[in-house]
Amino acid sequence: VVNGYTIHLEHVCAGSELQAVYDAMPLLGRSGLPALRGVQPFARARGTEIGVAIRDTGEFMDPRSHKDWWR
Repeated sequence: VVNGYTIHLEHVCAGSELQAVYDAMPLLGRSGLPALRGVQPFARARGTEIGVAIRDTGEFMDPRSHKDWWR
């Protein structure tokens, strides 16, 4: 992550419309990637659960350190 936040998703399948746009991008020179509207669905769960992880640009802190913010 360089700036902002990144969301990692597990156990999902991309929506067919989004996949079609993504697959067509190399033919158009792939100057960008497809974007989503605020409420547009992008995937479906493969089963009954999905995994979600959010990462920011902050550094991981060592809980053994005595100088970190929680002390």
